[in-house]
Amino acid sequence: MIFLAVPAVAQTKAEIEAHRLYKEAQKAMEEKRFDDAIKLLDEAFEKFPKEQILIKKAEALRAKGELLMALEVLRKVKTEDRKIQEKVSALISEIAKELNEPVDVEVRTNVDGAELIVDQIERYVAPCVIKITRGVHHFEIRKQGYAPMVFEKNIGGPETRIIEVELQKVTAKVVVVTDLDSFDGVIVRLDSQEFVPKGTTMASNRTEPMDIEPGTHKFLCVKQGVPSFMGEFRALENSTVEVMCRLRQPEKKKKPKVWGIVLASTGGAVAVGGAALVGWYYYYKGSRKTVDEAGNRYHFVDKHENYVGFALIGAGVAIGASSLFFFIDSGGQRSFSSKLKCLAVTPFKGGAGTSALFEF
Repeated sequence: MIFLAVPAVAQTKAEIEAHRLYKEAQKAMEEKRFDDAIKLLDEAFEKFPKEQILIKKAEALRAKGELLMALEVLRKVKTEDRKIQEKVSALISEIAKELNEPVDVEVRTNVDGAELIVDQIERYVAPCVIKITRGVHHFEIRKQGYAPMVFEKNIGGPETRIIEVELQKVTAKVVVVTDLDSFDGVIVRLDSQEFVPKGTTMASNRTEPMDIEPGTHKFLCVKQGVPSFMGEFRALENSTVEVMCRLRQPEKKKKPKVWGIVLASTGGAVAVGGAALVGWYYYYKGSRKTVDEAGNRYHFVDKHENYVGFALIGAGVAIGASSLFFFIDSGGQRSFSSKLKCLAVTPFKGGAGTSALFEF
């Protein structure tokens, strides 16, 4: 009994109701229904405020594991009764000592092997059960490929000693693109994973975004008959990176035809000049008089200008033939080549003729 024995006639209705609620609270505590007990004791104290009701509430809070709240309730007890004062002081000392003792805290995570850092000092591998003191603690949980979680939690009663953490997986996306018209015959190796890329309905040379882990990745693109292409890229969290498989062979540059025109014109001019020189030589030699009217003989000094003319004709033909190199498209399947087989010059009276034989 918490109340002094007094004649029944001296008890008020409030005292009787408070006593009834107090007895129900005692029964609830014996059945470990601490929340019900605390609620009953609050009703009892509201009807008839007595120090013993506060003490019983502190005991219920302590049994529930709410030590800080129990201390707060005990500090509200104001009485001149020495016995009650001694009991309150003893309870406060016991709870204060209990507060300094570590308690078991279970940390549950949705993935195994997560790193748990408590108060930036102690490290554990979650999920796990750790021993820490009551009070506010700093928690940090990390795992590669998941967003880190950092939070503070006040560890007190049993309901605070189970920490459930759901780590959110972070991903990046990659889109594989090729400079070919499609991925036909193409195989891609991304890190250690090999797959055959498939184009989208909108673009046959572009894949749909694929999930990958953030970080640095290596890739290799292979197609039979063409050089392989390899590279490296870095994917950031929650981003999409585009990777190009360069498999198309570079087109050969077309030769500028203007040089062919220049060479053909130059070769023709040189050949015509050589032919003119040869013609002049034979015309001049054939028409020159060997005896004048007085019967004197002329001595003809032959400088063989015809040789120079023949050389110019040959050079002109060769230059003109080389111009064909610029008019043939070397990017096609057929190759073109030409070779000068022979060059012939036929002198005749009053001039000379020249001919060339080419092999194509």
